[in-house]
Parts: sequence; structure tokens; C-alpha cells
Amino acid sequence: MDTQSHWQHIYQTKAVEKVSWYESDPVRSLEFIDQCHPDRTHAIIDIGAGTSFLSQRLLESGFQDVTALDVSDSALALAKQRSEATGRALEHAKAAIQWRVADIKTWQPERCYDIWHDRAVLHFLTDAEGQAAYVKTLRAALSPGGYAIISVFSKGGPTHCSGIAIQQYDLPALQSLLGPEFTPVMDSLWTHKTPNDADQLFQTALFKFQPD
Repeated sequence: MDTQSHWQHIYQTKAVEKVSWYESDPVRSLEFIDQCHPDRTHAIIDIGAGTSFLSQRLLESGFQDVTALDVSDSALALAKQRSEATGRALEHAKAAIQWRVADIKTWQPERCYDIWHDRAVLHFLTDAEGQAAYVKTLRAALSPGGYAIISVFSKGGPTHCSGIAIQQYDLPALQSLLGPEFTPVMDSLWTHKTPNDADQLFQTALFKFQPD
């Protein structure tokens, strides 16, 4: 499967508020970010940002260094148009959100970030090669002492999303994949209600990166 073509098609043919992962407000993501006790100058990257409201909400709450990364430039274009049309955040958004089109498996970060946020990217990587590439990129992109927030379908949750088989996780499985340099800080099992009123069970975990 051509990953970029797949997600381009999704965002070009479906309304933003109709995709199963749609959230009108990313409350849980913001709560986990708050647990990192970040300074408003800390750099945050949203992996698989799509058309999420997260980057915009971070700017509105005072963060100055926000990056949104996705494999689909169509998704990021929609998010950028929306953020630039929000009045109060208009000029701030233009200056502060960095838009990056990249595949997480091959992206080579040019800088480090204090907080890595991923809501529903990792679980699409079902083979060992893709998972290893994800961890390699995470390690390259995260500053020592930084935090990784990862949300994936939990064991007992969905087995497919957008027509693609996924990998379910619990906290021990996430810890095993990331390795001992990532220390769990907190985690949560929670249910996302889709626009079609279906329940999706998620596992979200916050890790601190402490390399040797």
C-alpha cells in the first residue's frame, strides 16, 4: 500500500468532521501535555497531525514552537487554512506552526523537540521494520529529558482503521517496543466516540526519554 496516496485520498474525499478519529477539541492530548509541565517556549511536535485542532489549541494557550507533521499535504493544508482563519490566532499561527509533510518511517529530523505527541500513528505500523523505524525517528527527534505521548488502539479495541489492519498495544507492549530509556510516567485507558457513535478503546501513555 502507498501510505501517502491512501491518506491523501481520505482527506480529499471525506469531510474533516466525518473521519473516525475526529475530535472537536483534543482535551485528553492537552491534559497529557500539561503533565509534562512544559514551558511555553518548549518545542512540541504533533506526529500524524492530520486536520487535528491540537496545534491550533497549543498556540492559543501560549506555546510558541509547534510543529505539525503528517504524510498527507492535503490534511495539513486544511489544518493550516483553518488556523489562519481563526482571527485571534491568525498572525501567531502563521509565525509559529511549522508544517512538515513526511512519512514517519523515513523522516530525518533536523532538530530536537521537548514533547513528541502521537495520536494513532504507531498502531498503523504492524511489521517489525516499520516499528523499528518509528522508534529510531522518535529517538532522533526527542531531546534528552523530553517526553513522548503515544496513543494507540488498546488490546480489546479496534483491529482495523480506515480499512487498514492495526497493531493493538497495552502499556507493557509499548514499553517493550520503546526500550528501557523511555520511562513510563502515566497512562490511561479511555474510549473515543467516533462521529458514527462507535466506541474505540485507546491506550495513551506518557514516557520520559532518558538516554544513557
